[in-house]
Amino acid sequence: MRPILAVLAVTLAAHAAQADGTFDNRLRGPVPEIDRRAPLSSVVAVGAVDGGPLTDAARKAGELSPGVADGVRVADGLTGGLLVSWLQPVGPAGERFGANNDYLAWFGDAAKGYLWVSHEYLSGQGPTGRAAEWTAPTGDHARLAQWLMERGKLACDGAPPCWSQPKARAAHVAGVKESLGGSWLRVVKGGDGWRVDPTDANARRYPASSTTRLLMTGPYAGQVKDHDDAGRPLPKGVVAGTIADCSGGVTPWGTVLLGEENVEAFYGKKGRGLDIAGKGPSHDPDYYGWAAEIDPGADPGLVYDPKSGKGHAKHSALGRARWENFSFAVGADGRPVEGGPLTVYFADDRSGGRVHKFVSAKPWRQGASRAEKRKLLTAGTLFVSALTGVAPDGHTMTATGRAPTRGEGFVGRWVPVAVDHLADLFANEERLGIFGQNRPEEVEWHPGRAALYIAYTGHDDRGDRAGRIWAFEERPGESFIFYEVAAGSERLFADGGFARPDNLVVGTDGSLWFATDGQPGVTGGVAADAFYLLEIDDATGAARAVKRIVTAPPGAEITGPAFTPDMTTLFLAIQHPGEGAFEAATGWPLRP
Repeated sequence: MRPILAVLAVTLAAHAAQADGTFDNRLRGPVPEIDRRAPLSSVVAVGAVDGGPLTDAARKAGELSPGVADGVRVADGLTGGLLVSWLQPVGPAGERFGANNDYLAWFGDAAKGYLWVSHEYLSGQGPTGRAAEWTAPTGDHARLAQWLMERGKLACDGAPPCWSQPKARAAHVAGVKESLGGSWLRVVKGGDGWRVDPTDANARRYPASSTTRLLMTGPYAGQVKDHDDAGRPLPKGVVAGTIADCSGGVTPWGTVLLGEENVEAFYGKKGRGLDIAGKGPSHDPDYYGWAAEIDPGADPGLVYDPKSGKGHAKHSALGRARWENFSFAVGADGRPVEGGPLTVYFADDRSGGRVHKFVSAKPWRQGASRAEKRKLLTAGTLFVSALTGVAPDGHTMTATGRAPTRGEGFVGRWVPVAVDHLADLFANEERLGIFGQNRPEEVEWHPGRAALYIAYTGHDDRGDRAGRIWAFEERPGESFIFYEVAAGSERLFADGGFARPDNLVVGTDGSLWFATDGQPGVTGGVAADAFYLLEIDDATGAARAVKRIVTAPPGAEITGPAFTPDMTTLFLAIQHPGEGAFEAATGWPLRP
């Protein structure tokens, strides 16, 4: 038995007697035309058995054990099932759901609405090589090739010699682009749970191809001269597609702002990524790695028009880095402060990356038009956070030898940085002497607490393998206090322990939740990645309780948590099940 399968067997036995909630791990709807044992990234819906708010149900639930199982598990008192999986039909023209779903955003009420879904990448490796020497695709790339072959879109038997044919590689690249980008889905709740309505005329797919077009704004706007995927010039400033879309945020005017994170894997390397079909780069890699704003529901080809406030854009005023997500500073009413600047927080997701904020040049006016509000992202000041007094390990203070607390009032400062696409923002901040942080991923503004929560996933080179969650609270003069909220652990988690925190979400009731990315690696495969409720002590700002309520299948992480406004449904993205060493350990979801 392979080691990872042995661990799975042990952990299955360990929690077999646990009183878990009920979760239907069967695929719903049409079965994609690929290997029935192939793991499929999917979106799931979770609710309380009594139909009430999930915060109450989670508090009442018993502790969900940490073990890995071949499926999604939920705590007692919760229930749920699948909503949609990779390659299932989601639109009236036969559009298919994309791969490796990440960020989710809900636009609707308790029973119906639209769901935004980002598609970050395909697991495995695409065809790679030069001249006549090519390797066959693996993982999701191999499954996509199979699906394209069976539908007559790829004349290839999948063996390495096939990939020496430029037409075969071009067909594969086109298929990959169709599986990336984003989806805009009509979702309704019925007697048998939540379902996607593939007949809805407003459903859209926003692929990574030049079908999706975005206007570059800000200081880099005049330097973009792109073309479509066939080589035909696009209007000046227009970029073909958005890629590597990780997490994101909903803007105060109702669009989604997406982080183009690990774009280096796609363009600019001949014979790899998306540059395998022709002789040179198909698109300039500098056109990616920005804050991409999608106007959901609009046609994919609708380029941003500053006069109407409609269409899709990329905003160079926010800088270029490995952006994870974006969170807007708003009050308890969900609006930015009237007459003050629009403030957006985001983080450079890498070891040594840093938390940033963008402050608009012009003030927010609630009564302004949508077009005027959207222009706030085109000009302003970019700041980077400097954590004064942090020890070389990145998570304790030099003065105390321990993690900072709220009461100690350690002060950081916001340092303005120039936005220059020709320079590496990360390198510029290194030259400024600003201490790199322990891989900040998700940041989330909490309106009720007026605090920014940051998930630091960890920094292995500094001995911080488990990560932690910190908070910033703004102070006058471009300063803030910072402190630890909860620390991760490398131990087997018996009482809500966690490692490698990633995505955060604030509920409409003020509750705080987070997901993890990497718990199996930290614990030797005995703890699955999971989703948690984090309870904060009002007096200290530190965690008073952490409770695990959902666990992921083997190899998967839980991403994109999004609640309905009444907190009765939680949508979760189950990303990259069966990835890496777990590929033989799961065929999730189950096929009917």
